[in-house]
Amino acid sequence: MSEQCFKHHRIAFRHQRAIFAFTVLGLLIIACTPVIWVHYDKVLTSYAVVSKVGLCVVDVIALGLCIWHLYSKHVPLKVWSFIAELIICATMVIHAAAILQLDTSQSGHIEKIKAAGEAQAQITIAQAQVEAARIKAAGESAMAIQQQTRNSALARQALNLGKAQTDNKHTEALTKAAMEFQASTFLPDGYMHGGLFYAPVLIALVCFAIAMGISAVALPFEDADHHRRLDAMEPRPAPRQLQARPLLKRPGFAPVGTALERSARISSSHHGAPFTVPPKGSVEGSGEGSVMGSGSGYELPELQNIQWELHSKGGWEAWHVPAGAAHRRDKTYLGYLGKRQMATWEQGKTSAEFQQAVCEWVEQKRSGKV
Repeated sequence: MSEQCFKHHRIAFRHQRAIFAFTVLGLLIIACTPVIWVHYDKVLTSYAVVSKVGLCVVDVIALGLCIWHLYSKHVPLKVWSFIAELIICATMVIHAAAILQLDTSQSGHIEKIKAAGEAQAQITIAQAQVEAARIKAAGESAMAIQQQTRNSALARQALNLGKAQTDNKHTEALTKAAMEFQASTFLPDGYMHGGLFYAPVLIALVCFAIAMGISAVALPFEDADHHRRLDAMEPRPAPRQLQARPLLKRPGFAPVGTALERSARISSSHHGAPFTVPPKGSVEGSGEGSVMGSGSGYELPELQNIQWELHSKGGWEAWHVPAGAAHRRDKTYLGYLGKRQMATWEQGKTSAEFQQAVCEWVEQKRSGKV
């Protein structure tokens, strides 16, 4: 009992495969799309919305190709969908990695400049303290020389030795390093400021166009009715069994003797146009009480939306006439029913069997055209 419950609740392998593929693809989209999205916000000042829409198109195409790869029955379409899906995923991962490397490089350089600036500030404070002490010592020395020697020139010379000397070499070097900095990444700088905004969309559209071309050939290899059999290999449905309706007889109207004249009334009743019945003997093999020389007098059945028209060869043309059709362009030609075919159906059969054979022939012709 437990084994049966396990088999009942166990997920089929193809469903496991689909869940695994959709999970990985979803995580890749969640990981890569926001990185590129934020980069667009930072760099682009105009047309940022258009670029973001293109990025969403890339994700949708990747998801559609994954569905075709998992559920399509056409082998070339499955293979190309898988390859195209890998190409799009690799494109997204490469661009996201390049953007992350670019941001990391910029952040690292900013930290270095900040640390160098703090060091320069400390050096400047230390230099100021040294300069202040030197000026103080020089002033004291000049006063002592003035008191001892009474020589103002020597005192002035000693005082000049203590003047502050500003050293701007460190500040100039730091400014030069900041100006010469360029963020590094494994993709070219020109591509990061140009091709990054349209290359993923272009690659995805090319993959999508090729997949659509292959899918046009793959349509017959699908299973539209889920019978686990390809549509191209399924047998055509058997024609429906139609019951022939007897000809309607109006009260007080005596039917004409020949089936040719009765069929002419059927033809004219559908479109309202007069139908001229050919005289007896004008059609080869026609006789009293028969249809086109059948010899048994069986009547053509009156079918819904079907119009019989006499052909010059002696047979009958079947036309599908939808409701409200007034012109020939509104009708659909189904086929030609010849004298020999009708004679073959009439041999050894009753009138009902003959009409059933005609119904099956009409249904077969109509199933392929209407």
